[in-house]
Amino acid sequence: MGLTAGRGALGLTAGRGALGLSGPLGAGADRAPRGAERVAGRLRARGPGNLCPTPTFLAGREASRAGPESLAADRGCGRDSPATSVGYARGGMESVQGQLLIAGPKLLDPNFWRTVVLVVDHTEEGALGLVLNRPSQTTVREAVSEPDLLPELDETLYVGGPVQPSALIVLAQFEHPGDAALLAFDDVGVLPAGEGRDAPLRRGRAFAGHAGWGPGQLDGELERGDWILDPARHEDAFTDEPLSLWQTVLTRKGGSYALVARMPPDPSVN
Repeated sequence: MGLTAGRGALGLTAGRGALGLSGPLGAGADRAPRGAERVAGRLRARGPGNLCPTPTFLAGREASRAGPESLAADRGCGRDSPATSVGYARGGMESVQGQLLIAGPKLLDPNFWRTVVLVVDHTEEGALGLVLNRPSQTTVREAVSEPDLLPELDETLYVGGPVQPSALIVLAQFEHPGDAALLAFDDVGVLPAGEGRDAPLRRGRAFAGHAGWGPGQLDGELERGDWILDPARHEDAFTDEPLSLWQTVLTRKGGSYALVARMPPDPSVN
């Protein structure tokens, strides 16, 4: 497989089989829900050194579907500073940017079953996240046709979600948080395109695709109890044991959550 590289953009050219996905993608899972594309639209690069909220290396073809640029323009790229977190109240629901979404035991969608998702952005326009615990069977070097365009990253390519699986996003811990296109929490955020790719990093991890929600969609899922919330930590975003992350974070929360962590994949086998 390979990633085609261009100035400020990399796009996956292989299908899901080459990524080693173990579960099926639902019908239309490669398309963002209504409104989520607008969130991705705000995350597009606008040039070297751009500090607008921008998931890096979005392929031009994929980015063209991400939503009207006027949304970013209307909001002045969304923030006065990339280090500023957006909080909003929508029917009493506040932004969960920087939180982990831990799949609840009743969430059986194969795209998110027992996943741990880092919420990178969550506003009234929708939400964008990265699945942290689904490593692919492909390395970044195997996937990228021009690896010199990327900074030094973890070896494994991760499957960040079912939306835009041919687009690559780099999650990084920054030496200088102001270099991030968008901060999820603390000094962890998305690597910008263009010259921003030269920003000094403490560590980084590449994700193919992302998870997306339209306006109010994630709020509804939270109210329904599909997800369990917990503040994200550095060791979650860059875990060395991704396949056990779901159990790890639930055990860390303790109480009844620790009991959920010990549930067998098939509750009937107990």
